[in-house]
Amino acid sequence: MTRDVVFVHTDTDQEEVARLIQRYDFLAVPVVDREQRLVAISILASISGSALPFLFRYLGLDPALMSAPFITTAVDVVGVLIYFNLARVILKL
Repeated sequence: MTRDVVFVHTDTDQEEVARLIQRYDFLAVPVVDREQRLVAISILASISGSALPFLFRYLGLDPALMSAPFITTAVDVVGVLIYFNLARVILKL
């Protein structure tokens, strides 16, 4: 059994990336170059993370102190999960 891996290229429009994330209910999409080498991971957490400073300010917390650790942790966790899931698909485990 083979699976078609969904990914985007480095020149893919950000609206198309957003449509893919919504269509497949993804948290992230791998970004590859022309040789299909992994370049980056476009993560919904990064996109939604831009709203966190406003939320923290509304809650009366310092946005600078609260946002960075939360976003970094979310990006790292999702990135590792995507990496291992891609490896599992590629290696057919």
